[in-house]
Amino acid sequence: HIQESKNPAVFGFSESPASERTQQTISTMVNFLRKSSRNLLILCISVLTLITLICRSLQYSIGSTSSWLEIVDSASSEGDSNQSNNANNYVDSQAKSFLPDTCHQHRVINFTSLSSQIEQGKNSAMGKDGGEWSACTHIKLYGMNFAAFFARHLAYGLKPKSVLEFGCGLGTTSDFLARFVPGGSNVVCVEPEPMIGEVFGAGSGVAKRFPFRPVQLSMLSFSPEAKTCSDKLYDADMGFELVLSLEVAEHVPPEFTGELIRRLASATTKYLVFAAGRPGQG
Repeated sequence: HIQESKNPAVFGFSESPASERTQQTISTMVNFLRKSSRNLLILCISVLTLITLICRSLQYSIGSTSSWLEIVDSASSEGDSNQSNNANNYVDSQAKSFLPDTCHQHRVINFTSLSSQIEQGKNSAMGKDGGEWSACTHIKLYGMNFAAFFARHLAYGLKPKSVLEFGCGLGTTSDFLARFVPGGSNVVCVEPEPMIGEVFGAGSGVAKRFPFRPVQLSMLSFSPEAKTCSDKLYDADMGFELVLSLEVAEHVPPEFTGELIRRLASATTKYLVFAAGRPGQG
């Protein structure tokens, strides 16, 4: 039944019933292949895009973590005394020009090493039933955790020129922001227990290029002893572009919850990043 057709679309088949069924079958197959090819192309593009995003995310995360860990390692090794003095002088100058006068009495000057705290077992159980934690408590429960992708977004996405972190744990996020926000940033973190030197130290090597460090205030913000500092610190006149508090509210006694929210909100002039533990969270 094969003959030359006037319609090229029927592929040269005659008009017999068998040919019509064959034409329909071929047309169906062609349409299916067209749709399948289009869908396959879309799928391939989507997969490639996803792989690219994952690779970039891993690259940023690993790069950020590596940079920060190099700083920690450098801080633990023998540093350049001149560089350390320059960094200390900068932090002193920063604190004097930026901190309210009523807060200087709460500023931490000397940071002990993590190894010495571990050897002494200092406050390793502090805060297990609520309230503030020590550095040892944090290390014991969570290790040296650091969300590199999150810190990069805060530093390079928001680019805050001034930061207040309420409850900074080991201080890794505050430390990263102080060192890596483009153009520099005045960073103040509030944590009742003094931080560790491995995080807040001036260091050497890679750290020489990023000598800026946060200022820590060791105080209970809602205590009578800290009221004069808190009244000035948690005020819009300080001009904090970023106020940060991550899973700290659950450590604050319930009677201070209202004051906590008011103070964080009043201190914020641009960005407020807040997170609290879920009910029943360990």
